[in-house]
Amino acid sequence: MDAATATNARINKFDGTNFHTWKFKMQMVLEERDLWEVTSGGIKLKHLATTLEQSTF
Repeated sequence: MDAATATNARINKFDGTNFHTWKFKMQMVLEERDLWEVTSGGIKLKHLATTLEQSTF
């Protein structure tokens, strides 16, 4: 993701209400940042990954 396509989405911490709206907003931000597969279980970090590998993942 380059700076030209980056957005500064402001999503409030989930407060127990409007889950579907909150989830949708979070998913859109994570997909834009190519992180959705990590959070949805599509990509798994190796159990024995080094600290450097984990930080760059």
